[in-house]
Amino acid sequence: MIGATFLLAAATGHVMQTVGPSPALDTDYIAPMMPIADWQDRIAPRLPKPMLKPPIARVQLISQTVLRNPPSRNIVRDTGVGMIPTMASAMGDGFAMPRTLPQMNAPESAASPAPGFAEKGASLPDCAPAQLSADASGAGLLRVTLTAPCQRNSEIVLHDGKLMLEGRTDGRGNWSEMLPVLDAQAELTVFAHGERIARNSVSVAGIDRVNRAILISAQGDEMHLNAYENGAGFDEAGHVSIATPRTYDTPKGGYMAQFQTVDGKQVEIYTAPSDLTEVGLELDIALNEDNCGKTVTGSVWNVVGGRAHPETPLEIDLPSCPADGGAVVLSLPGFANQMAANAATQ
Repeated sequence: MIGATFLLAAATGHVMQTVGPSPALDTDYIAPMMPIADWQDRIAPRLPKPMLKPPIARVQLISQTVLRNPPSRNIVRDTGVGMIPTMASAMGDGFAMPRTLPQMNAPESAASPAPGFAEKGASLPDCAPAQLSADASGAGLLRVTLTAPCQRNSEIVLHDGKLMLEGRTDGRGNWSEMLPVLDAQAELTVFAHGERIARNSVSVAGIDRVNRAILISAQGDEMHLNAYENGAGFDEAGHVSIATPRTYDTPKGGYMAQFQTVDGKQVEIYTAPSDLTEVGLELDIALNEDNCGKTVTGSVWNVVGGRAHPETPLEIDLPSCPADGGAVVLSLPGFANQMAANAATQ
């Protein structure tokens, strides 16, 4: 079972509802005592992925606690923990066949239909072939660039072997994105108008020098990933989220990236240096009139030291909307235990 905590502000104080009991997701539940307006100002959704369907964990309301005069928070300066090491440039251009897409193992034309798209009768316009390149831009990080003169101002889909991410080319048919890679061998394929236009296979250096947490949920469900570095609290220095994502080259610790998928999901990926082990991870859901009383779903998993750990499906029944708003908070597995498990199997 999955545990969660539900907070709301009332005229007499703050009401916290504990939702549980907890499954294999460890750690205690920590709930920010913030009104809904503050949560909505901080959270701006963007993206997720198709879910697997292992056993579903659910939550039920079991108790309620009234908190009066909660302690105020002191914001401290974020001094950082050191920069994620930058890797030497490593570029791979030849369009190798993806190993993670069985439907593409047989020889196909450059305009093969994308998975999940209906095959179209007409081929793409006869112009310069699309080119897909990927350059190392840091540990486990690629700068992916598409040059596609035939696809000006076009919606495209990048398949990285696990997720299908949305993008759009500019007026010259160019598109570029920084991509946190989840596998040491990145199998990249680009589709436009339901047809494959380019692909590339790239060996990714340094993926074992970073740890990642990945959350996938439906756009509009207000489900977001939060990381708390070195004992930081909510909104303190060291709290990383889509509201305070940092940049890929931050010297302060980890960073957050967000993408959208072709099937209406949003993906949030938190990345931290592997030597930053004191990281608490939480999921929060800001309650509003669009999601109150709904059942929201998603999935979460970690990639620790280059090794992907099992994906955990999420299914959470949200409470009815409180008068003054609130949020559901769920504690997630951190990196420390999974790093120890990796070491034990080496």
